[in-house]
Amino acid sequence: MADDNRPLKYARYAVGEIVLVVIGILIALQINTWNEERKSKKATMVYMDRLIDDLKSDTIMLSDHIQSAVLKNQFCKQIKKVVHQNAIIQDTNAFVIKLQGVGRSLRPSVSTNTIDDLKSTGNLKLVKEIEITNSIRNYYNFSPDWWFEEYTDQLVNGYLPIVVDAIPMHIHEEILSRENILLTPTAGYVGKNISHVNPNDLEAILTYLKENEDFDFQLKRITRSHLVQARLLTGLKDNAVSLLNDLEQWKAEK
Repeated sequence: MADDNRPLKYARYAVGEIVLVVIGILIALQINTWNEERKSKKATMVYMDRLIDDLKSDTIMLSDHIQSAVLKNQFCKQIKKVVHQNAIIQDTNAFVIKLQGVGRSLRPSVSTNTIDDLKSTGNLKLVKEIEITNSIRNYYNFSPDWWFEEYTDQLVNGYLPIVVDAIPMHIHEEILSRENILLTPTAGYVGKNISHVNPNDLEAILTYLKENEDFDFQLKRITRSHLVQARLLTGLKDNAVSLLNDLEQWKAEK
């Protein structure tokens, strides 16, 4: 009888061992899944921190450019009053600096290193919330390059050549020698000093501008464009702040 039960016992042992092996495999798979989820969550948080830092930098950068555009718009109106309405110039040095400064601009550029990394690696899929993913895509897909190109063209190829021709070269050299034109969007016309502009130079500048048939149009055009630039960048900044708030809230809830 004992020999008759031996195959049954072997079968039970075999089944038991198989069950133990299966259980071990399932536990290992579950542990691996937990580890992968933990790694994914950690990577997601790192990316979110990087995006948050990028957006904070963007808001600062955009604020500087908005301030620059607003100041240029105001300066253009002051220039018009001097050239076409014979308004009194309170500070001849500042006037000449503003005259050339409103025709120059640095192109705003948002930080894209993190979003480029997310796209190239496919890691944007780590963010499971579709609303957050869409908000990220919408912010970085909005790039008004067409406007920046038109804006720069109006300044560099429309207004600036007239003013460059009007201002004596020795004044240009002094302005350029005292500024870092790559430092901030407002470089070139805020807080910079030059030697006193003599009356003859100032009179020659104003006479040239008054007699130039294209100056009035070009000044009017960039006055408007600086206003458009400020409003467009304000919208872009609002989008950056909104996305920043969404990401910080999402992170706080995790």
